[in-house]
Amino acid sequence: MKKLILTVLLLSILLSPVFAEDKELELATVPVVYGEEDFIARIQQRCQGREPVGLVLTGGSARALAHIGVLQYLEEHNIVPDFIIANSMGCIIATSYAAGMSPQQILRVCTSVDLGSLFDLSLPFGRGLLTTHGFESLMASLLGENLQLEDLEIPVMVVSEDLLSKRQIRICSGDFYTAFTASYALPVFFSPVRFDKYLLTDGGVANIAPLNAAYDYTDSNIVSTTFYSGADTNLKNPITVLNVAMDIGKRREGMENIQAHPDAIWIRCDVEDFSFMEFSAGAKMAEHGYRSASEHEEQINALAKKGAGVSASLLEKRRIMEERIDRTLENYRGQKHLTLHRSASYPSLWFLSDPSGFLAGWKYAVRYIALSAGAGFSYSLNSRNSYIKARAEAVFDFYPFPKAKFEAKLAYLPWKEFEVSELFEYAFITRPGMRVSAGELVSWNNVTGKAGGRIYAEGDFSFAQTGELEPYAAFVFKGEDTGFAASASYSMNFPGTVFGFSVSGGTEKNFDSGNYTLNAGGMLFWRDPEFETSFAETLLMTDVRCGVFADYTYEKDTSGTDLILGIFATADTDLLGLVSLPSEIKLGWDFLYEKFYFSFSLNRR
Repeated sequence: MKKLILTVLLLSILLSPVFAEDKELELATVPVVYGEEDFIARIQQRCQGREPVGLVLTGGSARALAHIGVLQYLEEHNIVPDFIIANSMGCIIATSYAAGMSPQQILRVCTSVDLGSLFDLSLPFGRGLLTTHGFESLMASLLGENLQLEDLEIPVMVVSEDLLSKRQIRICSGDFYTAFTASYALPVFFSPVRFDKYLLTDGGVANIAPLNAAYDYTDSNIVSTTFYSGADTNLKNPITVLNVAMDIGKRREGMENIQAHPDAIWIRCDVEDFSFMEFSAGAKMAEHGYRSASEHEEQINALAKKGAGVSASLLEKRRIMEERIDRTLENYRGQKHLTLHRSASYPSLWFLSDPSGFLAGWKYAVRYIALSAGAGFSYSLNSRNSYIKARAEAVFDFYPFPKAKFEAKLAYLPWKEFEVSELFEYAFITRPGMRVSAGELVSWNNVTGKAGGRIYAEGDFSFAQTGELEPYAAFVFKGEDTGFAASASYSMNFPGTVFGFSVSGGTEKNFDSGNYTLNAGGMLFWRDPEFETSFAETLLMTDVRCGVFADYTYEKDTSGTDLILGIFATADTDLLGLVSLPSEIKLGWDFLYEKFYFSFSLNRR
């Protein structure tokens, strides 16, 4: 008898992992819901006995900006949803709206901010390729630092997927920014997010349109979708094939949800031919969403009788939100930096602009301070002066108050040279289309043993119809020599055409020697704002320009002239439409050296 009992106990111990695994597998179809009781209570409180109106917003990256137009159309027809269920980029729109932003305010933020400046490149050592702390900080500056999901004006359910249990996780309460970041944590590109005992990723990887969830709370639902047709997809590229293969399952699951509920108002946004990386087309996406919603006017008018319009409390939140948006955008335009919501520490890859190059190392940032240290290469790919040099840098950045930046840097070129520099800059005008700043830069190099620098002022003026102007002026010094430098550039597209031009000119004068130089340049180019091309559904090439150029320089002391004529091409290559890497190549004839000329540069915007 004892042997039998021991045998049963031993078998139960050995087989328990198998039974546990079977149970875990069976639970894969059962979602985990956080805060559901409170979610239902808040919906009932909003509705006061009437049938709730639910809204589902799908993912789709940049295409999800079409939801802004859908929300605008619904509001104009007296519909504000009683709850919203969303995943991926749809969740970003949903939570912004539910927190009190109007559709116009959401669009204004999306089109006023350079999204690429909010995401940093990260080395994929146990994490994603892009960091999210900058984007999270933007939202915290708009919506508030200590925000809970249950604090939102409209109840929201964030749908994510758990990498550990393989279950769908529906979050209706808890820390807003944890759920928010998890909602768009696309695998590989963004790090998964720890939430309770789960490790969350973008809910859109499994089901792009979680409409079934909405029917747990009402039978009156609207679903706005932003599917991707992929009509021109290159299926010979293995990365593209992988992306398309991943899309099949979530697309099919989403359609099964939609087809299971033919009574739902399905707004199929006419953005399926857009790339998921086209964040620059936000206004156009919103227009398409509005137009797609208008095709369901009769159904929407019928549903409006059941729902509620914009409440007085929501209007008051939008008034407060307008002040926050004004302040946030003004501060952001100063240095493209916002006070960090949470500290960040990560292995990073960053590009240098002067000189060109790239470094790999570690970055740490908290609130107003950022520290970085790394090693890599600086380079010049130019027929007059080509080199590749090892380089290491340590940088301390401090943002003492809005629109101001202090930077201290130690740069080391192994075995022979190092340079110490400090910079302070303040942007005192930061209006839409206008930025004017002033600052000073001082550096010291151990090879020359002399300090040098400049006190400068510069501007950037964008005019919707007439182009862009960039003036610059500085008092410069090096050792005992002093001087003055000034320059300006102007570029524009000819109205109604795909052609444009740019001109630039400048001078540098040494007060002590009396020597001066004059330089001038010009370009005639082709640029089609609508032209773009993508690679492997990951890289998007935009703002392509090509044409002819001329660069001219004159120096008084030598009476020498320097002229280069040739052709050029420039382009912005965007990773996921977020991180922009501008590049330029020039080919031509160097009249000074009487030989073929070439140059190439690659930077980070």
